Amino acid sequence: MAPPSEAYRPSIVGERVFDVRSGRWGAFMGWQQGRAFLRPLGGGVEWDVEARWITNTEQ
Repeated sequence: MAPPSEAYRPSIVGERVFDVRSGRWGAFMGWQQGRAFLRPLGGGVEWDVEARWITNTEQ
């Protein structure tokens, strides 16, 4: 699996983004040390992902 050809950098908390690596949609919560923190759309435990794996469309 390869990262998306054009990584997407969300900037609005709550914005819906797709984590290509895990295959999950999440709500963007913020950045820390180059990693994005996402929360499941229906609520739940946050996870983090490298910026290069985020897009705003499903792959």
